[in-house]
Amino acid sequence: MKRDRIAEHNKQMWERLAKAAMNYTRPFGRPPKSRAGMRRFMDPRGRLKGIRLQGARVLGLAAGGGWDPVIFAKLGADVTVFDISPTQLKTVRDLAARQRVKVRLVRGNMKDLSAFKDGSFDVIWHCHSLVFVDDAIRVLKEVGRVLAPGGTYLLSTMHPTTLRLYGTFKDGGWRPKISYFVDKPVPYLSEWDMT
Repeated sequence: MKRDRIAEHNKQMWERLAKAAMNYTRPFGRPPKSRAGMRRFMDPRGRLKGIRLQGARVLGLAAGGGWDPVIFAKLGADVTVFDISPTQLKTVRDLAARQRVKVRLVRGNMKDLSAFKDGSFDVIWHCHSLVFVDDAIRVLKEVGRVLAPGGTYLLSTMHPTTLRLYGTFKDGGWRPKISYFVDKPVPYLSEWDMT
């Protein structure tokens, strides 16, 4: 397989961010104990309403670092977490151990899900990471291949411009580098600084 410099860069950056315990690389908050409360905590907009999770085969795609895979497991799902960052996977492993649930951990590039057979998952949970790849179509084709017929793919993402707006983290929130209301193109930067 051809060397993927973007994936290598992403792995290095997520490792650096995770080791610094930056937001989005570690569990945030504390989910309620009730099943309904856990579902609301993980899915406040109710996008999974009506989807049976007990016994469902769930893939958390690029889902290392947070509560979501552990909550799926606590709700009775058979959970696999696929992430490029070993540190992110370790965070989920440690959290799952503390919560006494099992999750399967697989490290890799989301453009290549060959570790999984066709139709392996009933639910694929994919939050905010599609903007970090150079070939979203390839990722979506892989998702389509590993998703079982009639399965649910839940994707959330942000516009890539959003990444340029983040400035410094202060007082529990991000301060933008560039005002949302500036009526001119966002300047192009050849290097990203995600810290």
